[in-house]
Order: sequence, then structure tokens, then C-alpha cells
Amino acid sequence: MTATLAGRLTARGWPLRSDRDGNWEIYVLDTNTGETTRLTDDPDFQGAPAWSPDGQWIVYESYKEENLDLYIAKVDGSEGPYRLTYHPAPDFEPAWSPGGRHIAFTTWRDGNQEIYVLSLDNPSEDAAINLTRTPDINEDYASWAPNGVLVAYSAPQPNGLEIVYAKPFNDPDAEPLVIGQGRQPTWAPNGASLVFAAEPPGQQRDYLVAGQFGTFGVASAVAEFPGRVSDPDWSGLASAENLGAWGGVQAAPVQLYEEDIVYEGLEAPRYRLSPLNGVNAPEALLSDRVDRAFDALRTAALSQVGFDVLGTLNDAWWRLDRQPEPGQQANNWHYTGRAIALNRNLTLGYPPTLEVVREEVGTDTHWRVFVRAQAQNGQLGEPLRRLPWQFAYELPRARENLEVYNQGGTYKDAIPPGYYVDFTQLAADFGWRRMPADTTWSRNVNGVRFWEFVKTDNLTWTEAMLEIHPREALDPFLGPSGVASGEGGS
Repeated sequence: MTATLAGRLTARGWPLRSDRDGNWEIYVLDTNTGETTRLTDDPDFQGAPAWSPDGQWIVYESYKEENLDLYIAKVDGSEGPYRLTYHPAPDFEPAWSPGGRHIAFTTWRDGNQEIYVLSLDNPSEDAAINLTRTPDINEDYASWAPNGVLVAYSAPQPNGLEIVYAKPFNDPDAEPLVIGQGRQPTWAPNGASLVFAAEPPGQQRDYLVAGQFGTFGVASAVAEFPGRVSDPDWSGLASAENLGAWGGVQAAPVQLYEEDIVYEGLEAPRYRLSPLNGVNAPEALLSDRVDRAFDALRTAALSQVGFDVLGTLNDAWWRLDRQPEPGQQANNWHYTGRAIALNRNLTLGYPPTLEVVREEVGTDTHWRVFVRAQAQNGQLGEPLRRLPWQFAYELPRARENLEVYNQGGTYKDAIPPGYYVDFTQLAADFGWRRMPADTTWSRNVNGVRFWEFVKTDNLTWTEAMLEIHPREALDPFLGPSGVASGEGGS
């Protein structure tokens, strides 16, 4: 069972979504008694609840008839739910204005993600205003300032950086004000500052960053987390001054498994390879230092997806005499017994088991992998909110379209219907991180690498190799300096 909090704490408590009753529903948690009251009763997916300012209503997203739309309902169940949007494109991530008469939300109705604002005085979605109007940028995570005029949001840029902006909702032609580098902003109660999440390139951690409104570049990290941060929010007790005075705090990681080391020697190689029971792979072996992390991820994926997606792998451990193919690293992490490769053919078929979303992170291309849930009745997974990528090698006529061929594929025409699990995020929860695509990926299928996940534990490749191989086995890989070229650990 899982639950996520959303919205702001009020006298009534927290709105939350939970699958405690078998599918995602909206509940209200009374913070005084700890009791929860179920607000929705629908076999389909419900999520992203947000309070009205008076605490009487909740707006949320609901997935019905293969479409994600917005609904409002009274907390006491006396009215609603009322449907607010009907467009066939997904509408999601609603945010209620402090004045109570407007709702900002993210939508794909223009062919990309934009922030729209809907007036409850004229709730026709045809009258909703496109606030962002940027066909080449995908904005998301609208957040209202306490003054009820400015709306903050974040958007990834072509250079891979994600930037937080603010803009008056009643002047969509105004130039957005740049707040800082990060995502998912939320305003301080006094409206002078925002907090947003930031992911430094190449690091396996996230930060909460406090930025002063109107002072781009003046920001400080106030908290460090070992994983991905989502949906930060303020309580009425916090202030920007307090955050700045903290000087930064570090959150302790949550241990989801315990690594059981069978053998540990005194000299290199100190550890052995362990078999992956019931896994179909050319060499179904991993280092004894990560095999329990794999087992825990496999169990979690089975529970959330509904089938054993990790029961068949393209690769696990590589023998030292195996030569990498073009686009694969010479100092490959498969040699260390700390890498797995999903079955890449799962992107084929209709509907495909895997959907892959392209993400630019700094100068690198990364991929976010979503697995289609076995049960498509709302009990597993969530609807997609991102447009997947279709690789050129999956398109039989790609060579006839030079642009598609040269860029390695193209975005799909529409967001596929159905329920999916974010495997990339699930893997990260257990310490398995994705690998960036090789710079040749657009013309070399082996360089795509969406299927590769590694667990480095902050070791360099050489350090990881020496855990399971004698040093002389590394000689063919090492340069004159004794270090593999281009290696890194984080």
C-alpha cells in the first residue's frame, strides 16, 4: 500500500491519494485524529488532489475512458464530482488559486505541455487561457503565489537544464521571470520566496533549493536527499528566513532491503558473483554486493507491474573476454557484475510493454522507461503524462524520412492510453540508476542504452572491478595511468 500527500495543510487536514482499497482514490487525512475519510469511489485512477482556499472543495485528476481530466468535488460528499475538462488530450496537475476562482493545470491540448488557467466564473474549457504559449517547451507544476496573481512553474530547456519561472496569470503575453534552476516550485506563505527541487548533473541525490523571488541566482540548498524529491510544499510555520538559517540539512536514506554478503575476503578480489535465481539471461550473475538489491527491485517491480519484468534480461554479468559492440563502453559496468539490461525488444508490439520517454540532462540524452501494467483496471500503475519516443530502428520506413532517421527517431503522435509504472524511478529507489545514451545513439542502436541500469554505490569502475577480479585481469582495460579511460563512479 502506498499513499502520497498533496495540497496544503488546513484545519481539515491533508488531501491524499492512496491505493489502500485496491486502486487509487482520494482521501482526506485528519491530522488531529489520524483518521482518513474516502472522498472518491471510482474504479479508475484518481490523483493530484488540491484544496480550494476555503477547504470545502478538492480538485483532482481522474482517468476515465482512456482520458485524464480534471474534476472537483465537495469534501463532505454533498456535491460533485463535477467534470471541468473534456479535451481528448491529458489535463493534469491542478492548482487552485488563493482567491478560489481560478484553477491552473497542465495540458497537452496544443501538442505539447502548457500551463492553462480556467476561470470558475466561466468554467467552459474553451475559455481557458494558455498562460505559457511555448510550443517547443513543456511546462508543468503550476504553483500560485499567495497574492493570487503570479503563477510559478518549471520547464526543461533544450540544453537539458530545468528552469523555474513565474508569470502573472492575467497577462499571458508578459515575459516570464526566471527564478532559478530546478523543478516543482512552491511559494513561501509570505510570497517572497520559493522552494523547488534541483538535481545536480551526475549526482545521485536531489536538493531542495530556496530562491528569493526577483533575485535569479541567489539561492541556497536547504536540504539534501538521497533520492528524487517530488511535490515539495510549505507549512504555515516555515519562512524563507528560517530556511536560509538552516545552512542545509541532509535526509537519511530509507533502506528498502539489506545486502547479504555471502563471502568477503581480505584481499582482492574480495567478493564473488552470485546467481540470479529464476532469471533468464546469458550470464545470470551479479556481484554479491548488489544481488539483494536486484532481488528487492525485482520483487517490487513484480508487485507494481503485475508480472516479472526482470525475469528475462538481455544481459547481466559479462565475462572479461566479451567484446563490447560499437556504442558500448570499453570499461562497461557489466564486467563489474553491477549492471543489468532489460529486454530491449519489449518496446515492440502493440501495445508495447515498454514506453520510453526522452529526457535531456545537461549535455546527455537520458531515457525514462515506463512498463505497461498487466492489469489495466486502475489497480496498478498510473496513466502516462509524457509523450514517448519511437526509435528509428522501430520504424520500417525511417530511412525514407531523412530527418527522422538522422535524429534517431521521433516522438509518438499521441500519449498512449493505459496504466504504466515508472520503472526508472522504481529502479532508482533501490539504487539502480539509468545510463546516458552514447553520443552516437541516433545512428547506432547499441548506443541508445535505455535498457541499461547500474548500481555503482559511488565506486569508480576500477574499484568495482577489483571487488570481483584480480588486478592483473584489468590490464587490457587500463591505460598508461592505470585508470580506465572515461571512468566515473557517481
